[in-house]
Amino acid sequence: MTRIRSINRLIIAVTATALFVFPPPATAQDDDDAIEINLDALESINPAREETPETPSAVPPATGDDETDESTPLLPPGVEDEQSKGPPELTPAPTPVLLQPDPQTPTAPRAPDLTVEKSDVPPALAARLKDRVDQLVFNQDDESLTLQGTEQLDSIIAQIADTSVRLELHAYAGKKKQSLTETKRLSLNRAIAVRGYLMGKGIDGTRIALRPKGPAPKDEAPERVDIHFLLP
Repeated sequence: MTRIRSINRLIIAVTATALFVFPPPATAQDDDDAIEINLDALESINPAREETPETPSAVPPATGDDETDESTPLLPPGVEDEQSKGPPELTPAPTPVLLQPDPQTPTAPRAPDLTVEKSDVPPALAARLKDRVDQLVFNQDDESLTLQGTEQLDSIIAQIADTSVRLELHAYAGKKKQSLTETKRLSLNRAIAVRGYLMGKGIDGTRIALRPKGPAPKDEAPERVDIHFLLP
């Protein structure tokens, strides 16, 4: 009888130990249907077993207030979430500054200079040259200057060399019965001869204008060059 009791106690101890080490999975049954363990039997089997105090968990249980949104990532301390800051503040563009014109008294437009350039022709010379026409005579069908013609030109050069007096050379040649082309050409060559002589003596060519006329008017010397003086 004693042996049977020992075997029963051994079976109970093994069963209790197995249930303690490998608990059965939880089910949806009520707490009244759970397996009850005879704590007195366990204490009688292993009386020397000391109760191990429960070690508090390092992680505190979660409460309803501490629940966080799983979609929100955890950031290290001191790092602020960019989304929590909201949209960045926009700095307003600087207001353009309109430059105001310097308030000054408007001045009247400058009147054009109407002063006449002072003439470099002496009054006495200007009086002698006014409406004056010098005549150079040429030989018939010849464009070369005569000796008398060069002397006349030298006298003119001496009077107008240092002034701004301008000259017009009106050249004539032949009679109307001659070819107009030939008389025009001859009169032009005579005017060119006179201008060449004046330029050779230092008179600027821009002060000399050529006017080849061709045949001379009736009752006038046909072979000549008339020199007209133009005062400034």
